Amino acid sequence: MKKFNYVPQSHERYWILKFSEFKVSVPTIDQQVKIGTFFKNLDSLITLHQRKLDLLKEQKKGYLQKMFI
Repeated sequence: MKKFNYVPQSHERYWILKFSEFKVSVPTIDQQVKIGTFFKNLDSLITLHQRKLDLLKEQKKGYLQKMFI
């Protein structure tokens, strides 16, 4: 909403009527699919690295326990 150059002239209760007239750019279906695929792949990558981090933390715990036994 901040991107619209609209300055109300008075306290207007019908702002939906005013904003419904503005044109909003929307990506094409192809672009939306590409964006969705990008974020899905990013989520998978984050999950993979999170699992690797969890394994390394467990390994660290094991090494610390062996050091102080």
